[in-house]
Amino acid sequence: MGLLLGEQRPYEAASLVKLPILVELYRRAEAGQLSLDEEMTFEERFRVGGSGEIGQGPAGTRWKLADLGRVMIVKSDNVASDMLMERLGIDSIQRAMRELGLEDTTVQRTIFDFSAIDAGRDNLTSSRDMVRLLALIADNRLPGSQAMRAVLEQQTKNELIPAGLPPGTRVAHKTGELTGLLHDAGIVSTPRGDYILVLLGEFPDRETGVATWKALSARVYQAFTR
Repeated sequence: MGLLLGEQRPYEAASLVKLPILVELYRRAEAGQLSLDEEMTFEERFRVGGSGEIGQGPAGTRWKLADLGRVMIVKSDNVASDMLMERLGIDSIQRAMRELGLEDTTVQRTIFDFSAIDAGRDNLTSSRDMVRLLALIADNRLPGSQAMRAVLEQQTKNELIPAGLPPGTRVAHKTGELTGLLHDAGIVSTPRGDYILVLLGEFPDRETGVATWKALSARVYQAFTR
């Protein structure tokens, strides 16, 4: 079953940018260019607001790259994403997404680099690109696909796609949120097999967005499993 509406429309990626970062982390590890056990030090210059736990702790704490990738997804940790962007290189992440055929996705700034936005550099994506990236993971066609899917299944922000599904349904997903924007993109496991659902949208208020995506997720599940 496939349905694409506005699949090439670019949206601000918000925290969906963390999925390309995770993909590049595992690609580089598989290529032997780094080790997931390598450590980085949380320095004061990395401290930013928003979601996450690393920025709540003291500078000087050391984190393995694997753990940075995990909290970046599971807790949507902004500090973790910025640290990994520095280690991997923003240009490298962008280039890797192009090589995977993600034509609408741009990775051009750290989470709170508003000066980059003013200069015309932003993190964007489309539903088409997110479907493609998740399909590559679901089909085990990317380095570390199974490990990445396991991380995505530990997601703690579950108000959107998972909220419309039967209890216990496995969902490997990542959310993204900015004022007026609410996204969720994931792989849903069902007795009939897996499907990918990507929801990117603008809403007048958060409550409307949550209710809309929860209801749509439920309808898609029912249609797929009927």
